[in-house]
Amino acid sequence: MLEHIVPEIELKNAKGLSNESVNLLKSRLEELAKKHCGEVMIFELAYHVQSFLSEHNKPPPKSFHEEMLERQAQEEQQRLLEAKRKEEQETNISRPNE
Repeated sequence: MLEHIVPEIELKNAKGLSNESVNLLKSRLEELAKKHCGEVMIFELAYHVQSFLSEHNKPPPKSFHEEMLERQAQEEQQRLLEAKRKEEQETNISRPNE
């Protein structure tokens, strides 16, 4: 027989969630644990965590190096576009109304 004791819920190493989201998840899990007290609840709790994470989890912030590489790639792409436009303008100027 299952005991009618609500388990203590503790969330550790929460990554990709704000402190507010972690606290919200913890309070929802505690409510769910109270609701299912005396029953097998691990699957219910795990499902709730999975659903919550799919809604609230944010990708980790990019490192400074990743941001620098992304910015360099964007700048290079911009330079290529500008060079292509300039080439098209020069072609149009050298061949007016052929």
